[in-house]
Amino acid sequence: MKKLRTLGITIDVSHLNDEGFWDVMEISNKPIIASHSNARSLCSTMRNLTDEQILAIASKNGVIGVNAASLLVDDDDANCNIEYLINHVDHLVKVAGIQHVGIGLDLCEDLIKYMSPADLANIPRKPFDVISGHQEMPLFIEGLLNRGYKRNEIEALLGGNFLRIFK
Repeated sequence: MKKLRTLGITIDVSHLNDEGFWDVMEISNKPIIASHSNARSLCSTMRNLTDEQILAIASKNGVIGVNAASLLVDDDDANCNIEYLINHVDHLVKVAGIQHVGIGLDLCEDLIKYMSPADLANIPRKPFDVISGHQEMPLFIEGLLNRGYKRNEIEALLGGNFLRIFK
């Protein structure tokens, strides 16, 4: 961990299991990020973070990037839309504070086209992007404005919070 920090590498816990997550929290004394994870209390996949994990990242002055991959937004595809994605933003902000939340779009649809038809047939849910590209960010921003987020908060969410970590 020390060598990573001396090289200027930021630790990302988005793909770690719960045990690995807590190992990182125990040994790191610098900000940690979850570059593309959501709230497990809103979508039960193990890839999402528990409230305890969200608080742990905030306690290290880290940032959680909200992920627009449908499998991380809701357990029901019918609910995988921008409104439900913003529910994750709201929850993360409520638990950790606005300064610990960012955007970490996964944009999984481009990856799926490289899967074989057999592999696609074997997955229980075909993932899709709730925000299917940066051209749809204005809809996301409009949703944030409708929820009462202020301009400076949206700027923090859209990159300012991650810039703080990377500086």
